Amino acid sequence: QVGKTTALKAALGEKDQYYSADYPTPLDASVVLDWWAAACESPSRVLAIDEVQKISGWSSVIKKLWDDDPSVKVVLTGSSALLMEKGLAETLAGRFELIQAEHWNFQEAKDIFSLDLRKYIEFGCYPGAIRFLENVERWGSYIRDSIVEPALGRDLLQLHPVENPALLRQVFAVALDMPAQIISLQKLQGQLQSKGAVTTIQNYLNLLSKGFLVSSIEKYSASVVRGKKSSPKLIVHDNGLMRAFERPIGDSLPPDRLGRYFENIIGARFIEAGWKTYYW
Repeated sequence: QVGKTTALKAALGEKDQYYSADYPTPLDASVVLDWWAAACESPSRVLAIDEVQKISGWSSVIKKLWDDDPSVKVVLTGSSALLMEKGLAETLAGRFELIQAEHWNFQEAKDIFSLDLRKYIEFGCYPGAIRFLENVERWGSYIRDSIVEPALGRDLLQLHPVENPALLRQVFAVALDMPAQIISLQKLQGQLQSKGAVTTIQNYLNLLSKGFLVSSIEKYSASVVRGKKSSPKLIVHDNGLMRAFERPIGDSLPPDRLGRYFENIIGARFIEAGWKTYYW
């Protein structure tokens, strides 16, 4: 929900071939053959496939087609980083350029939506939710129902093996409650209603990171081993995710909580910029 489809459609010309694979059930890879044939007959020879990870065996088919005719320009988008990376790395190695669509930074939010710094820190910037900011209750419902639930229930739980979905959701809830805070995985385990091994919690944090929801950063140390053993600091990728779950949602954030939001959003921008980020 950061604008991949909107940006893709804006970049394409009228003669380019655009198709969406965003269907409730996975499409068969045979549809790619038909779409490719249409692109070969178009003057631009451009093929764009949205949410390509929902096509079974997409990477092998596209590899063969592109190896046979590399003159076709192909644009693939997907909201599941794990499935995209798997297909690209296993089959399309050496054949692609990766462009990551990040959450919106403050300059973008200011230029396009005229958000001031306080609102950006407090509410983040999911483009589809901005129109609801005059009614915070409605804005929160949109974030929870239209962004968080599809990301957890569809992109993570349905597409990746998760033995304990309730535990994954609880790990996510703890991260929202403790942004930019150092937390021991053992203590995190103790806070969860469902008991899971520390390695399971680490795996779920990794899944949340691949879903562009929550990342954990290590304490800086000259010793790599010591850094790996440190308790992580949790960073939420967009502050709107936290604000939507505040209770009561309509109240202003107290100063100490707002300070956590401020630190969190700085960490999130560093991480999404691709920098190796630590805390000290």
